Amino acid sequence: MRSMKTLMLNRAECNQLLSLQELFPLIRSVLKTASAHLMERTDDLAFTLPTGRIPGIPAYSVNARSDQGPDTSMLQLFRASDHQLLAIMPAVHVTELSLMAFAAFGTDILASHEAKTVGIIGWNESTEKIASALLFLRPYDHLLVYPGDAQSPKIEHNRHAHPTFEAVHNVDTILSEADILLVSQSATQWLKHAIFWRPGLHITVVGEKLQALPRAFRQPVRFWSEQLHQVTGSDFQLHSCVAGIEPPKERQSHITVFHANSLPYLELAAAWQVYKKALYHGHGSWMDFVK
Repeated sequence: MRSMKTLMLNRAECNQLLSLQELFPLIRSVLKTASAHLMERTDDLAFTLPTGRIPGIPAYSVNARSDQGPDTSMLQLFRASDHQLLAIMPAVHVTELSLMAFAAFGTDILASHEAKTVGIIGWNESTEKIASALLFLRPYDHLLVYPGDAQSPKIEHNRHAHPTFEAVHNVDTILSEADILLVSQSATQWLKHAIFWRPGLHITVVGEKLQALPRAFRQPVRFWSEQLHQVTGSDFQLHSCVAGIEPPKERQSHITVFHANSLPYLELAAAWQVYKKALYHGHGSWMDFVK
């Protein structure tokens, strides 16, 4: 038996070491790797848990999900050559930030370049951060928000301040005026009775599927997602758009829908970024494990 040292990081340290902005080049790198068919999968030490490997990152990650909920799940980073446990960190920040950055990145790729008005259905911290991340990627002029309750949303000001925003009281107002629509998880219910969908509208749904709504979709719709090697269904894959294989839409009047989901490969890239920065800045504490 021999002991090995593992870096232990807490949630506050992960928050300090990882930002939305630094995830965008990682996302592009992951998608380009997928489009070039260089991605590998491994089930080593994973059992039923997903793991991912990316060329250039000598490690793989395992999201050890907890029965007590995602807030207590831990992300484990292993060295690929000998399966040594390099680091353990709370998964919640890495997973949530990766998902929000991925939602903003996909929105920027798929939405029309002329889009200037963003609408949000289901205001929460996640959609607020996605709107901020999208503003970092592209300028837009106006933010319309349907909060889903009687209270107007409170915008948290950060270094990427939002443009002028307006709280609206019905979904159809957003659908008739917004060029880009961000829909939070569990907020798709408010779209069921929509009467009008703006031609050329782009919709990003976070964390769940938006089923086809025949009553509202009067324009052709192209559904997008990213599943890498687990491709099922008829959705177009975002990596094919990044690689220039598929255009976002065939005509500007067509509607695009992006299902933003968590990706183990992106979690790995983000966890590796946290690990490298923690080593450089001296964050975390070391624990001895017997192997």
